[in-house]
Amino acid sequence: MAIRGEYIKRDMRLKIHVSCRDLYSEIEIEKTFADLYKALEKIVESLEDKSIYFFSIEIECGSNTMEPETVGYPQAAYPEGEYNPWEAQRLDFWLSAFKAPHLHQHIKDWFVRLEEVLEQIKGYKRSAEGLWEDEYTQFCEPLISYLANCDIEFVPYYTRLLRRWDLMHEVKQLEVIDAIFRKFGACAETEELLYCRVVETEGQHGIDQVEKLFPFLQEEYGDFTKSLLFRRMVARWHAKELELHTETANAWNSAEWFIFKGCSHKELEDGAKRILDEVVGKSK
Repeated sequence: MAIRGEYIKRDMRLKIHVSCRDLYSEIEIEKTFADLYKALEKIVESLEDKSIYFFSIEIECGSNTMEPETVGYPQAAYPEGEYNPWEAQRLDFWLSAFKAPHLHQHIKDWFVRLEEVLEQIKGYKRSAEGLWEDEYTQFCEPLISYLANCDIEFVPYYTRLLRRWDLMHEVKQLEVIDAIFRKFGACAETEELLYCRVVETEGQHGIDQVEKLFPFLQEEYGDFTKSLLFRRMVARWHAKELELHTETANAWNSAEWFIFKGCSHKELEDGAKRILDEVVGKSK
């Protein structure tokens, strides 16, 4: 079916309508993905329109299939009548697709294309970095937040989008990542997410993420500061800072400023200092 774009002037938002004829038909759900790709292309075509600040895809399904339990899904309070990207019912189509394991790859492939679109946006001179649904929500952030809390196989896709988001204006990421790590515990997928969060895309609350999780991390690792993940974080953060200050020729005293310095959990600072002493000592 054809997609339809609608400009909501009050919100400065391009709303793209996509229709799924039958949420209970896996065949119809699968067909709808073709239109979801077209919706992304419609967004790309609209990026130069300066009157559009926000984008959303509305999948019209006609019935509410959302289950009441949405663990880790931070539904936000919005004034009545305003567009709320975190409304659980907006996930109806995706929940139906998620319930069919053989459709999971379709969801993942669509996220890969979305990641490519987010990379494309860097070539456009827009008023804000990234792609947004409203002033608080990155594009498709509610969707991937929900799926990553549902199933570990979607956590890597949350991590991939995290790398493309504007985390200097983050709102929900601290809460969502905390919920993901607590649900699945320490494993390859959550460790990569936490590493990405702290080292690659620190944003406003990268270090806060570890501080918030620290008691749980201690339970998971015994002593988190002796884990390979912690060592990897400290060593890479130090290397990045060294590269940055070498390029800019700015003086930098690694003994005075390093990752986790000044944290409320003194163990984090002491552990980082211990590893840093080893790293710097070996480089001399």
